[in-house]
Amino acid sequence: AGVGRTGCFIVIDAMLERIKHEKTVDIYGHVTLMRAQRNYMVQTEDQYVFIHDALQEAVTCGTTEVPARNLYAYIQKLTQIESGENVTGMELEFK
Repeated sequence: AGVGRTGCFIVIDAMLERIKHEKTVDIYGHVTLMRAQRNYMVQTEDQYVFIHDALQEAVTCGTTEVPARNLYAYIQKLTQIESGENVTGMELEFK
């Protein structure tokens, strides 16, 4: 019950740390290591795909978090029409 989802979270967290320190990933190796301690940590192909997609996005986009205290101003900025554009910042971001 939730072991696969938990395994995904653990692998993503571990691989983000590994990327930061070693500039490498080994998803399969890490899952194998975890399964030596607890079976079924990542169970489905969809979970493997999710892990790969999440890591690719993290590497491609970098940090995208917005502190809660800045969220209102950030959303306000995204909903304004960008200068020289005919669309909002949000439309540009999700294009």
